[in-house]
Amino acid sequence: MGKNLWHQALSFLSFLFAPAKPDVADNPDQSIYWIDDGQKTYLADRNPEVAAVRKLCDEFAARLNNRDYTNLDGKAEYHLYTVDHIKELLKQKDEKRTLKHYKGNKLTTKYEGCQFVSIVFNRVLDHAEAIFNVHFRIVTAADKYLNSLGCGNNKFSLGNGIPVEQLYKLTLHKPQGMWKISSFEADSEINVLK
Repeated sequence: MGKNLWHQALSFLSFLFAPAKPDVADNPDQSIYWIDDGQKTYLADRNPEVAAVRKLCDEFAARLNNRDYTNLDGKAEYHLYTVDHIKELLKQKDEKRTLKHYKGNKLTTKYEGCQFVSIVFNRVLDHAEAIFNVHFRIVTAADKYLNSLGCGNNKFSLGNGIPVEQLYKLTLHKPQGMWKISSFEADSEINVLK
């Protein structure tokens, strides 16, 4: 076997057995996903950890914003939380507050998607912080609630629902190989979209 063929064979074998690298972004200037390990390593959309966190965030936002006050499950998203976060929510009587908020405001909402601002991972990819805008429509609501958002007094028709967005920040951990939400913050302002 010639020297050139040996070189090609060795190159091919080293390619096959090279350690897997995270799917880094082809164009780091456009990536909103990165590993923060003192220097930023930007990740691509196709990275499996990015895809898993995005999917979890999307499911979470859908469960929080596809709600109808006439038929409401105040714990629809609890299976997405870490055990410690569930314990904290139970102490805070979160389910009772959710039911009171939706029923008291005669609120029905419909989820329409989310737009990610950033997802930042730690070096070993078992902790992440995700920031994203959630888009949903207010389908039904009491006048008092609509006025609190600045969209009451017949400024808007509820015919097709009022489009709104709200900024979410999630802290996520990966205990036992599955991403879970360990904390959640929603911006206090809900912005009405025109």
